[in-house]
Amino acid sequence: MKSKIGFFLAAYVSLFAYAIYFWVEYARKLQSLSFNEFTTTFQRYALLGSLLVFALALWEHKRAGTPHPISADAGSKTWTAVVICLLSATLALSIYVNPHARISAHRFPFVTPSARSIKLDLYQKLNSSPDLAVFGSSRAFTISPAYIQKKLGYKTFNLSVESGKMEDAQTFLNLLLASPSAPHPSVILLELSASDLIRTISVDDGLLPISLVPYMSYSMKARTITSTMRDFWGMQSLSDSVYILANSVLGPSAPRTWSFEQDGVGVRAPTDTKTYNEEMKRVSNYVTIELSCARINKQSAAFLEEIVATAENAHIGMVIYSSPVNNWLYDEAMKRDAEGVSHCKKVLRSYMSSLAASHPNVFFKNLSYYPPVSNMKERGFYDGIHLKPRASELVVDALSSELIAAYQWSQER
Repeated sequence: MKSKIGFFLAAYVSLFAYAIYFWVEYARKLQSLSFNEFTTTFQRYALLGSLLVFALALWEHKRAGTPHPISADAGSKTWTAVVICLLSATLALSIYVNPHARISAHRFPFVTPSARSIKLDLYQKLNSSPDLAVFGSSRAFTISPAYIQKKLGYKTFNLSVESGKMEDAQTFLNLLLASPSAPHPSVILLELSASDLIRTISVDDGLLPISLVPYMSYSMKARTITSTMRDFWGMQSLSDSVYILANSVLGPSAPRTWSFEQDGVGVRAPTDTKTYNEEMKRVSNYVTIELSCARINKQSAAFLEEIVATAENAHIGMVIYSSPVNNWLYDEAMKRDAEGVSHCKKVLRSYMSSLAASHPNVFFKNLSYYPPVSNMKERGFYDGIHLKPRASELVVDALSSELIAAYQWSQER
């Protein structure tokens, strides 16, 4: 009896040790969850863990139908077999369902927008290369290629991705330059926030598809492959796979926050005032910190300069801009640290002026506080930072002269 109790205790502890080991990678994400989101996430993992332990108990109960007690050796062999089965099942299920868009298979809806995977597929299906490509984070999702072509005549594709960083810009730039036979875009419109220049460069373990590995630097290749394998065996993928399969059986899943058109532009369902206010509160802290940056990170600056130099060597003009933030957030940042906000503007302006002086293909405009857009508030924003279509059109209007100058520079080379 004692050996059975000890075996089940070891099994239970080992199972949750396994879960905790992988959850460390996702612990930082819990900081941004609301109370309801946190409790929902906790319930999902608790239920999944209980189901696995229950299955293990049934396995052992069936196996222990004999009156003879289980030996320590038999118990260890059983536990080893169960662990191998669980790991194999987790890997197989994660690859089949592909909840985080790590591979190209699209059998089921992803749990997130997965713009990297979706837009990579869309871009590779284009009949001809665009004149202009949009890089950046979800703040640039609604930059409309159709509007740019209508206003300026440039065929455009939107390659902005959720939580897009400079690492994404480098990877997608390498992708655009990979085919020597196909002409690459003449201009890149890069959405870049101050937070991209004050942080330490690190690969995003979120949703980098393995298909982008050939276009990454060697260090990013190794880290992305490692994070992909860790994700495939993780409790997060297992939980999300079960969640997706359950939704596919029980009925249609809830609509995604974002969907994407053939030209890469993001489409978001309308939000009500309650959702708008909740989203404003969710992003207020890190946006106000971002607006009061102290100094440029040398590593980030070097990374951006490498991207700019690569583009210059390929005769690609670069228009870099900071996307407008909601005036409510800007006011909050000014109340907290007006001096810091002013200093951040000066630091950013000084650095970008220096970058443009060294690289003639660079054109910069800081629109972080741009009254025609920032003052639109709920009419122009889904929340504090994500623009509605009309607001994005005003951003394109504001960048028109820079886009034309960048295109002319690329054609003169």
